[in-house]
Amino acid sequence: MKEVFLPLNKQRMDIILSEAALIDHAHKIPDYLIDLVNHVSELNAMMKRWETITDARHAMSFVDNNADTPKERYAAFYPSCEFPTELNRELEKKHAHLIYQKNTLLDAWNQKEKRD
Repeated sequence: MKEVFLPLNKQRMDIILSEAALIDHAHKIPDYLIDLVNHVSELNAMMKRWETITDARHAMSFVDNNADTPKERYAAFYPSCEFPTELNRELEKKHAHLIYQKNTLLDAWNQKEKRD
């Protein structure tokens, strides 16, 4: 997690934050991008917490023994904001649309060049 997913997701988050002005969504950043930023921020905090754990007894101090489900019991070890599963699908759709727009503009340019 620390060596693979976190750096990749942090890079995604950095791109979103640095290029947010380029997002064309009727002046609203899509929820899946906000969810990614929340997810990565929470994972960063969790990693810091994990680094402070010194032994199994200390780790167990984060466990909620009164919880009903295992997910609730070990909630301190998992982000409450999950990775937005629709992110890749939406980015693929946006990328395909940009390619279409580029090709349309290039075709129009080439047609103009032929007429001139």
